[in-house]
Amino acid sequence: NKPSVFVDVKFFYRLTSYTTGSVDPKPTNELKTTVEAIIKDGNLFSTYTMNQEEAQDKDFTIKLYVYHNEGITALTCALTGYTLGLIPCFKQDHLVLKADILNKHGEKIGQYENSDSLTSYWGWLVLPIKSEKNNKNKVAGQVIANMIVDALNKIIPKNLNEAP
Repeated sequence: NKPSVFVDVKFFYRLTSYTTGSVDPKPTNELKTTVEAIIKDGNLFSTYTMNQEEAQDKDFTIKLYVYHNEGITALTCALTGYTLGLIPCFKQDHLVLKADILNKHGEKIGQYENSDSLTSYWGWLVLPIKSEKNNKNKVAGQVIANMIVDALNKIIPKNLNEAP
């Protein structure tokens, strides 16, 4: 018997820690689309919703929060721009996925955390491998999707017996 779930998805951007930063609506909406596709593909639940108003009718709540932090090296890219690319720079994007599963009573019964980083290079010396923004976003989206699939595979099966 497959459980029903409420899936709470949020994307926090430009964090200095997990306690600061704000939800970024555009990536959150893109993340919701990705999560929806993963859930439909996985066929893990009888029903699911991302609508907060329908949460109380579900067996579980799954919180999928992605935290994004640009490394301090992003500041050095100003020097690259000033020198018209003669001095190269790199920028790191750190991504963390935190997933929690809560039962109908709001008690945490499972958790998951995973992280990854993407590095982008700019400058004349690295022109052949220059990272385009769209490619970086596509790669970041795939990295996040892989982390979400891994999270669902790890936290759902061992907690299915908790369903009422």
